[in-house]
Amino acid sequence: MPTPATLVCTLRARTGPHLARFVSAWQVRYHTKVIRFEGFVSADLLSPVSPESNDWRLIVRFRTQPQLDLWRTSPEHAWLTAEAHELLDENAVFQETIGPEAEHQQPPHSVTEIIRSEILPGMEDAYRAWTQKTQHTQSQFPGYRGVHVIAPIPGQSNEWTTLLRFDNLDNLDRWRHSSERATLLEEARLVIQRTEITRLDSPFPGWVPLDPTTGANPPKWKTGLLVLLGLYPVVILTIRFITPHLTALNPTLAILLGNLLTVTATTYLTVPFLVQRFAWWLFPNPKSPPQTQLKGLTLILLLIIIQITLFWGLM
Repeated sequence: MPTPATLVCTLRARTGPHLARFVSAWQVRYHTKVIRFEGFVSADLLSPVSPESNDWRLIVRFRTQPQLDLWRTSPEHAWLTAEAHELLDENAVFQETIGPEAEHQQPPHSVTEIIRSEILPGMEDAYRAWTQKTQHTQSQFPGYRGVHVIAPIPGQSNEWTTLLRFDNLDNLDRWRHSSERATLLEEARLVIQRTEITRLDSPFPGWVPLDPTTGANPPKWKTGLLVLLGLYPVVILTIRFITPHLTALNPTLAILLGNLLTVTATTYLTVPFLVQRFAWWLFPNPKSPPQTQLKGLTLILLLIIIQITLFWGLM
């Protein structure tokens, strides 16, 4: 059985107002990138252990050492490391410890959930009040490790990001399925327009969100069909119209560029569009009629057949 790999990143941050917000925002960006890499398990941010310390630690876990190595040699990792240096105190160094020697630094395992909430216009103060009430309620549950709430940049977005941490998945699920959370979600309907939850056990993390009501992943077969529906036309169009223009390049580079276009279009265009259009099927209301599942499956299969028919003459 492969040995899990751990990376401990230590960031001695500079002092100043809103520092925790800046570090938390950096961790959200880190989590958003690393979560897409194969073998990723978790990335937990630990705040300084005392008021006198400015040392923040990010514990990153992969299933195997080679998978962690791929992350550490990626452009995304280099970009995030450069961002971290902008947060460092004077003469401080961004440190990374890897391998078995990092295990003794590792805290008890925790689960982090990223929640993105789009707030209704003019409801910012009401959302802050609701968030404070929610955090107070969460703190009464066993295993609660804390929460980071990151406000949007004024004038650019109305999406708030929350990092919720529990010590293990069972305690997080206990909170998710509690009557207290259900009551708070009902209250949130007055202030929140849209919510997306990201966790680590999705087969396509970062592409398909969790159910905003139950916190559960949609069934893997639904996720797979939806990704297929969004990926297939992008691949066909790339092969037909882009690949012929790359023949002068080395095949390795040509394939990389083709995959880059395919992944980008799928991540930012087709899958988000389909998730929005098929939310009624991915996350059905418990009161939905039984034929809802069959209706969604039939519609997706019909769309795939239509795609095949349209693209048949292109290849």
